[in-house]
Amino acid sequence: MKLSHITAILSGAGLPTLSAEQLRRIAGSQYGKNFQHMLLDVEAGYSQRAEDLSRLITAVLEVPAAVPQATSAVKPELAAPPYYSFPIHCKTGALCVSEAKTKTQGMHTIQIEGAPATLCNGRRVVAWDQKITVQLTPDETLLMLALFEDELEELDLKGHGYKHDKVISFKNQRDKGSYLVKVVQAAKPAINVPVDGAQSMRFISLGYQQLQRNSPHLDVGMIKGQLRKVAGMHKAATHA
Repeated sequence: MKLSHITAILSGAGLPTLSAEQLRRIAGSQYGKNFQHMLLDVEAGYSQRAEDLSRLITAVLEVPAAVPQATSAVKPELAAPPYYSFPIHCKTGALCVSEAKTKTQGMHTIQIEGAPATLCNGRRVVAWDQKITVQLTPDETLLMLALFEDELEELDLKGHGYKHDKVISFKNQRDKGSYLVKVVQAAKPAINVPVDGAQSMRFISLGYQQLQRNSPHLDVGMIKGQLRKVAGMHKAATHA
């Protein structure tokens, strides 16, 4: 998320504004992911999460920052600033879609987290502690983009995770005016989240952004031409 986006969420929830340095401290702490998920919940209208968010911010910032000491050792890099992400919520679960990089080659790609929604004291809360995380490869990002550009009707991406037990599926539900994103991991309930037409634009925008970062010499039109070709080959291989 950008600083302006985070500031708008905090302001809307009646919470104090954070500086860029304070955000770096929170993002680099062990609670960085929790902070992001709480922001997404507050933005989605779960006002009760604002109190939890306030307590987390206070807990992290009350711990004194480490004072650097003179040393010949290599100075560690500062934690990266919050990255762009967006939530998709429904009655039974939620997605957190964010920009990411592959660990080996540093290629730009997309990470999708799916979590179920549960009732807590009569209120629906997203159980992010039960999330399933899938990071697409750059090639899979192109295929996902082809689906949201209506070049593919459905897409199953299997073998994710170190146990190869995660699957993420996308389906064009034309009769319902939406797409369906399904995240599955062995021994866990499937998470199904519908994505409407307006929300699909976020996937499309992020997909083109990440692919262009990997190949800055390609414009959107050139990438679109490639995804049509790749989609046709994928359909032929799938139905062979």
